[in-house]
Amino acid sequence: MYEYIPEGKRRGMKGLCMGLFVGAVVLFFASGIEGMLYPSVMQMAAVIILAVAIMLMGRYLLRHYLYRIADDGEGLDFLVDELSRRGRYTVCRLGLAKLLSAEPWSDETKPKGSKKIYNYCVEMKPRDSWILEFEDGEDRIYVRLSPDEKLIAYFREAVAARRQADSYFEAEESEQ
Repeated sequence: MYEYIPEGKRRGMKGLCMGLFVGAVVLFFASGIEGMLYPSVMQMAAVIILAVAIMLMGRYLLRHYLYRIADDGEGLDFLVDELSRRGRYTVCRLGLAKLLSAEPWSDETKPKGSKKIYNYCVEMKPRDSWILEFEDGEDRIYVRLSPDEKLIAYFREAVAARRQADSYFEAEESEQ
């Protein structure tokens, strides 16, 4: 029904990963200099820095996300597919009927406490991201993403429909 692939500014992340990689190589080779104090510490630091660079590359440079709104016959679903060289995998599927709120990410809208937030943004610190709150029985599911205007419109419609349905059911219960 609708698909969107956010494009992030990855230039800074490429520079950071390259800097970390070069730093790890320099540390590793510097540890081999004759008379260098604590070469094993330098080698360990190089391995840790290299691991961080690889993790950042894997998360922010080698993965893309596809946000989808699809009709499964029982209603609209929100899906997130992870795109990589290995293929396309659905990593998130939630019914839009269960969407409680959709708001721009800020300190006020950030879930309080130790809530698990599923982050499907393509940048480490995105400027324009949204937080979605879904109902799952007694639990709440929080999803952070970088939608476009059309996707935001779908979310707002789903939240409005949910609130209207909730108020209708509350009115029905109060009459009885």
